[in-house]
Amino acid sequence: MFSETLSENDLCPTCKTLRKKNFGTIRCKECRKKFCPHHIVVHIQEIRQNLNPILSDFTRIKQELFGFQELLDKTNQNDENILFQIDQWEEQMIEKVNQTADKAREYVNESKKQTINEIEHKFHMMNDELNSRLVNVKLLEPDISCVKNKLQQLKLEIDQLLVTNKLNTIRLDITQSDRIDWTTMIRVYKNVQLSFDQLKMIQKRSISSIKKISRMASSENILLYSEENEKLCLANRIGTQKQMMIEWKHGIIKDMCWSSMLNQFIIITTKQVFTVEIVITMKINVISEIKILDNREFGTCDCFGDKLLLAYCDDGSPLDQYCTIDWKLEKRWTPFVSNEYVKCLRFMNNKQIAFTILKYGRSHDGYTLNVQNVFQIRDRLTMNIIRIHEDFKFMNLIILSNNRYLTLQRDNLLVIDENGIIKRNMTYGKKIKYAVIIGKDCLVIKTDNDHTLEFYDLSS
Repeated sequence: MFSETLSENDLCPTCKTLRKKNFGTIRCKECRKKFCPHHIVVHIQEIRQNLNPILSDFTRIKQELFGFQELLDKTNQNDENILFQIDQWEEQMIEKVNQTADKAREYVNESKKQTINEIEHKFHMMNDELNSRLVNVKLLEPDISCVKNKLQQLKLEIDQLLVTNKLNTIRLDITQSDRIDWTTMIRVYKNVQLSFDQLKMIQKRSISSIKKISRMASSENILLYSEENEKLCLANRIGTQKQMMIEWKHGIIKDMCWSSMLNQFIIITTKQVFTVEIVITMKINVISEIKILDNREFGTCDCFGDKLLLAYCDDGSPLDQYCTIDWKLEKRWTPFVSNEYVKCLRFMNNKQIAFTILKYGRSHDGYTLNVQNVFQIRDRLTMNIIRIHEDFKFMNLIILSNNRYLTLQRDNLLVIDENGIIKRNMTYGKKIKYAVIIGKDCLVIKTDNDHTLEFYDLSS
């Protein structure tokens, strides 16, 4: 009777595949199929096994979420640090503006006092002279005309002072401050997230020059380069030469850098320092306040905020730090020994500076001169060595970010970390003389023939 009411559709599906005729008596709530007592257990185990990878993925995502929250907390801490730095910058700028205004007020007051003091001095001298002549009657009559003229001259000067005071002939010149682009005085950038260990280059454009291209420097959007130390030229980040150039008549350029504080380029020759303004036209200004030390020669420079670092191309020379606001020498370090010569220096950030140094020494026989390249990272405030890498084979440093540097070696571009370890080697195919980065992701390469600049997008 029981076998007649159940059909083949009521067989356990697992038994059915095994060609067994056991009827399903327990229904699965998920798939709605009926299994025999044995295979319902197997079926539940299979469901749990299929669920395990999902549970593992869930656990992993949960851990990543907690990790992201920790990262977010660190990011918030970093944001607070940046906001604190902005507050500090604001206070410093206000203090410097107040100091400048106080000096201007002091000059106005001193200017008036000086004129009044001069007239008072002349009045006292006239008074003394009259008293002297009154005592000596014999000298009074012949010199009445002379004394009268002096008195009239003094009266004219007093009248002139009164007129000057009424006309307010002291004037205020604020044209220089009107030229300040306050939008560029401080900037907050979102870091470009490039994987520098997997950099790729996509060529965009090239610029050719009849004359040899010597030095280069870049801002966020502009490239400045010189042609045979005779002209300064500008190009934008897509490799289009701008119709702006100016003659250069100040000798061989040793190095260039960009000052975001001044919104100007800084150029050094062997003996002098210049700024290059770029507004409607290019304007070159010599910084007469900066003097070389003991007739030495400047070698390399870099700028960060309102600080300019200058290194000399002499063994054991000091390192000078200037403030770009008033061009005063703030600090002169002597961190290098007599057989060390700074080839290149670059700010990593506001706390650290990277150096490539040539180090000379004699071999054991005393005749052979050994030259060693050294890579150093130093604390910006103390110049203490944080990290050092001997036998460093690269000389030019281009700061990328995330403690990564781009260096040149023959026809290769190499990404190295702060320990001097190569993280990425890109074969360029041509010998490279020099390179700079415009902004964070536009690489400009000067090739071996010295007449071509090639522009590349950096991507990862």
